[in-house]
Amino acid sequence: MLPGLLKLHREIVKPPPNQTPEEILADPKRHPYFADCIGALDGMHLPIFVEGGYVRQAPWRSRKGGLSQNVLVAVDFKLNFVYVLAGWEGSAHDSRVLTSAKSKGFQAPSGRYYVADAGYSNTTMTLTPYRGVRYHLREQVQANIRPQNYKELYNLRHAALRNVIERAMGIFKSRFKCFEAAKRNLPLRTQVELVYALTAVHNFINQWNPDDLNQYPAVEDEEVDEEVDEEVDEEDARLAEEESDIVMNERREDIARLMWASYCQALGRPIN
Repeated sequence: MLPGLLKLHREIVKPPPNQTPEEILADPKRHPYFADCIGALDGMHLPIFVEGGYVRQAPWRSRKGGLSQNVLVAVDFKLNFVYVLAGWEGSAHDSRVLTSAKSKGFQAPSGRYYVADAGYSNTTMTLTPYRGVRYHLREQVQANIRPQNYKELYNLRHAALRNVIERAMGIFKSRFKCFEAAKRNLPLRTQVELVYALTAVHNFINQWNPDDLNQYPAVEDEEVDEEVDEEVDEEDARLAEEESDIVMNERREDIARLMWASYCQALGRPIN
């Protein structure tokens, strides 16, 4: 079945349309600020079995200690995979895997972008949060503390938007229990191809049985906090900071300040 599912992957895992998603258009917290966003991307670590001793296994060992492959995935706001690059070693930095994907043709339409966490850099195709800025911790919500400045507000809404990638990866792992542990009886190549095959099945289920998604509860905005950013590898973050695009940094600043001005106006408070 694997060759057939790999063909299905090429047919059903496709880039999103070059238009503002309806999930953004319908939400005043997202539109018009993220009107050019077409999805979210991140690295997904999946257990992998690698034959041989320490030397051969070492590149596959992630920072959490286990052997894994680092899979770059991009999703749309309907929880479909729109790009997958599997087979990178678990020790590879997310930004390095993205660079490889770009060299293989992965891109966003001109002016469009994917939201990504702080392990990536601000580029023409990725929009990231402000590093080191606290936002919307659960304790703040319980104490009814609102964002104190434009960076906190931006990071809050960026994280809520980016949550779609966390949910898509969670659903994928829940659907396919074979990724709970590495399969010792499968060659390395087959383990990589299995990712492509089952991301295709994931999209097929979403397309033909969308009600299946209802069994996986969504995470509400109030539950979004800094935990995802705290898991970002420091080396990833350092490389991302060095590679950030000045124009995209300015674009993020414009988005954040526009969002803050509207937010303050709605609350009847001065813009600081």
